[in-house]
Amino acid sequence: MVIDRLRVSVPVLAMPLTADGLFPVPPFSGPVDPKWSAAWWRDGARPGSGKGMVHLDVHTYTAGGAIGNLLGASARAGDVIKLVDGRGRATACYQIVRIETWTVAEVTARLGQVSRTTGAAGLAVEFCWESPRRWGDHQWRLRRYLIATPIA
Repeated sequence: MVIDRLRVSVPVLAMPLTADGLFPVPPFSGPVDPKWSAAWWRDGARPGSGKGMVHLDVHTYTAGGAIGNLLGASARAGDVIKLVDGRGRATACYQIVRIETWTVAEVTARLGQVSRTTGAAGLAVEFCWESPRRWGDHQWRLRRYLIATPIA
């Protein structure tokens, strides 16, 4: 996943839902740095397929220093997110059209907006979010989504 304006280039791991049925996040004991990687729900929409909402998850750390911290503070509508293959070739490009913040309770009711396999193509990048003044209690009460649409 590449976001040129933010100088971001992180690997994306293709992963199934967790045993609890949750969307995957980069594992802490995985092959890449979990702070600077993304997890793609591999059973969902495929990047570049022209249908459905591709769902990626990244981490946010209470101490900062993770991709979610950077995206939450700096991503904006108009930014381009490229998904590239192992050779650096873009397989799909998306432009952020809006950024939404939902409570954990709202996520369940709105899940179809960010994780469907049919309908209009798009991309949702999900990460935990909370007001920095509340990070000390380690309770993530919010989820933030970068919602993007395909571009040619």
